[in-house]
Amino acid sequence: MSVDPVMQNLRMMFAPWNSAAAANAFPAPVTLAQALEKVSPPGSLTGAVDVHVDAATAKYFATAAIDIWHRAIHSLLISIVLTRQSSLWSIVSGYYATHYTFRGLAHLLGHFQLFRVKRMVHLRFENGSFICAFRRGHGREHDWYRKVVSSDIRFKSDPFFTSPAPSAMLDVEYRDRANYADHLSALLTMSAVDRAAVRNRMLQISRIEVQAPPELTIDSFPNVEAVQINAYHRVVRFRNFLDETLVNNRLWKVHRNPGWAAEFTDFMTLEARGPVQR
Repeated sequence: MSVDPVMQNLRMMFAPWNSAAAANAFPAPVTLAQALEKVSPPGSLTGAVDVHVDAATAKYFATAAIDIWHRAIHSLLISIVLTRQSSLWSIVSGYYATHYTFRGLAHLLGHFQLFRVKRMVHLRFENGSFICAFRRGHGREHDWYRKVVSSDIRFKSDPFFTSPAPSAMLDVEYRDRANYADHLSALLTMSAVDRAAVRNRMLQISRIEVQAPPELTIDSFPNVEAVQINAYHRVVRFRNFLDETLVNNRLWKVHRNPGWAAEFTDFMTLEARGPVQR
């Protein structure tokens, strides 16, 4: 049986955490970006340039992926808190839960964008060592991370990671409308945060049966529920993916259930049985 190089790469980036303490595993901010900037080839790039990196650098792709996934969970919770406070900011925060999930999955697949120096990096494990291919950056970061995930064989058939129907909008386009469109007039009265309501809302979202992402359209704007359903299912799919890929990895076992989110979600979903819900 042939070895899947992407899955081998993922397991090797997590390998240092199989026996290391996981409670304080996350490094200082910007650790991975700074490490990659140090070995980034000088001058302008016309194509891919390969650079060998050590396991100490590669392992931070793993922590970066989990850290950004935690940010996705946090963004979804903030979106739910804001559901009755501001549909506009609820949509923006809900979108970032989706974006951070795409970004985290891209990190697991070995992809990372160096924003400051505008380089795209792809990590691979080859002939017993890690190699980073550096390319010149181009396009929007959000579009790039989504493309990386949606084109990968593990996710290209999952409707929560592929492009929507022609009549629908991408999540980022829905976010852009909340941010940049004029005369939306969607402001609501502020009220106190009800933790029980957040819990109940997360439970409600997790128990809605869906076969495909609810479509986002201009006519339905601001469809906060659709944004939150999409974000939740993507967050859960990230978790399921690593549950199926990693066995007895201490880093993932410790951080797959962040304590600050425990009272709000169990990361469960219902298997869809009926027709596609749009």
